Amino acid sequence: MSKVLVLGAGASYAYNYPLGGGLRAKILAISEGTARDIGILRSGQSAATLSEFQRVFRESQMYSIDAFLGRQPHFAEIGKRCIASVLLQSESKKALLSEIPDKDHWYQYFFNHVARKDWGDLS
Repeated sequence: MSKVLVLGAGASYAYNYPLGGGLRAKILAISEGTARDIGILRSGQSAATLSEFQRVFRESQMYSIDAFLGRQPHFAEIGKRCIASVLLQSESKKALLSEIPDKDHWYQYFFNHVARKDWGDLS
């Protein structure tokens, strides 16, 4: 049996990844030019689709892009592309390796403790 560890967005906040409201704001701020440059508008996605997606998401007043896409599945493709874009722009090896206060640097704690464990013990 496989084991999976699922983490929420807050798990990476100390590493400069956005929480729900920040992710929402960054998705709504993606411009057409940026979308073209970073590939959001590939695979048949158009500037009009991006604009409509952002308008409907903004008007929905939903904090969570996940909840929004759950209710608006026809926007799933462009929504996922926007999420990936924001998260990729947030990635930073420097942030991961920087001196984060121990109370917030749970990745380091987790990796050090998991490295000593038998993964078969997780349930």
